[in-house]
Amino acid sequence: MYNELDYNEELISAIDAYRHFISGSKYISNRYKTLCAGFVNNVSRLFKFKQNKTEEQLFYAEKEIINTAGSLYYDWLIEKLNQLRN
Repeated sequence: MYNELDYNEELISAIDAYRHFISGSKYISNRYKTLCAGFVNNVSRLFKFKQNKTEEQLFYAEKEIINTAGSLYYDWLIEKLNQLRN
């Protein structure tokens, strides 16, 4: 949501807070932590691509999203990447 509204500082803050929450929680399984970390990293890649729309950033973001095993919200990530392409 922050990304679509161009709330860049809020997005960066939310990503950082989520990373800290997931990594610091002893009630979340390691498997789920890995999935969440992959999702947050992919959202960060989309944000970087949006800020610097280069072919290199596009290639890197697409490659990482596709190669993230068991990615949470994979379809949503691909949809957002395709929207940013245009």
